[in-house]
Amino acid sequence: MLRLPQGGRDRAPRDRLAIGYARDGQPSVDIRDSVYSAGDLTLEIGHDLDTGLLPNDGLALRGFVRLPTGDDDVLAGSGGVSTAVWAETSGPLFGSRNWLYGGALGALAGSTPDPVSGIGNRFVAFGRLALTWRPLSRLSLRSCRQMSIPRPGGVHR
Repeated sequence: MLRLPQGGRDRAPRDRLAIGYARDGQPSVDIRDSVYSAGDLTLEIGHDLDTGLLPNDGLALRGFVRLPTGDDDVLAGSGGVSTAVWAETSGPLFGSRNWLYGGALGALAGSTPDPVSGIGNRFVAFGRLALTWRPLSRLSLRSCRQMSIPRPGGVHR
């Protein structure tokens, strides 16, 4: 349609899967075929708090526990229990329903699948801040910034 360069993608084999990861030079993940597996079981809970701190704003506490029911050898599970708790809030800005804010702050404790245990972190603090503008009743534009400490992809030992 736009006739953009394909960079060889039009000649590449189709319907192929290849996921690989090596640790210390030894392959720990080598997936070349489709995998059908149930993932981990996640149980979530949330509670709306009626704080009355800010009129027309909401505050909710949320959390989950993820149980290791998936197969971590094919990256369909974490291989361990994970849990997170966080608080979320949202409401109007400037007294207008055309401008909204949203935010969350929380912590995650968990494990990474054994084949890729050299990446990720066991404990992560995270947050999100969003600004939404609704110029029309059927159109919303949102800007969102997400943060985590330590950053995903960091190495833990």
